[in-house]
Amino acid sequence: MSTRTIWGILPGANFGKPNDEFLICNTHSDGPNIAEENAGIGLFSVAQYFARLPQRERPKSMVFMAATGHFGHGLLGSGGTAAPDWIRQHPQIINQTVACMTIEHFACSEWEDIKRGSTLFYEATGKLLQSEVIVTDPAFQKGAAGTPSSGEAPKPGPADPTLLEIFNDSIAGAFDRAVVLSGGVFSGEGGAFHSVGVPTIGYIPDPQYLCVIAPDGEISKLDSKHFHDQVVMTVKCLIAMQKATADQLKSAG
Repeated sequence: MSTRTIWGILPGANFGKPNDEFLICNTHSDGPNIAEENAGIGLFSVAQYFARLPQRERPKSMVFMAATGHFGHGLLGSGGTAAPDWIRQHPQIINQTVACMTIEHFACSEWEDIKRGSTLFYEATGKLLQSEVIVTDPAFQKGAAGTPSSGEAPKPGPADPTLLEIFNDSIAGAFDRAVVLSGGVFSGEGGAFHSVGVPTIGYIPDPQYLCVIAPDGEISKLDSKHFHDQVVMTVKCLIAMQKATADQLKSAG
């Protein structure tokens, strides 16, 4: 049995020219339930939005990618995903890539173990799941796996000020709860791009039911309005990345 990483290029105004720059929007294509693997639907929605714009209105070319092997730890690439392999296979794109937006696990509502007396009940809290957003300065820690080759523990680093501003502006007024993480492990599909120095925003909500095998695939725990807002937020981030210069996107503050 074999699986494939699905990806494509949406040409920008300077496509094919030496001064072209790339933005990457990526996710993964496999998972044990609908919550874990649904960002591929969001990825296509984001791609459709940008494809409707005239090419001249996209200053940067764009790569949209759904990597295979998300749970193939130790079997694919170096981080349990095909993304490191894709990076090695396409140096001409990576050399011109100025930013990446990683999206995973859209639309999740919050479920927790709630104690009543001496008994725990697993049930909805009535809230949206708090989204984890990784926005870091790529210079502070290169290792996608979280531990540098020297064996030293990961060190906290400042959030890249331009990426942080882009995310904060994009989520303003959104139907979401989010916490920004800076430092430590750059987990998820964005870690491979972060590890090679690409300024990356990793938008990765992590519900308790992320890997649960359920009769309905856990679709009953998803919120369609939340999904829509997260797609809109992703589009807003990428629009801002389109407008920013490469130097702004890799600023260290």
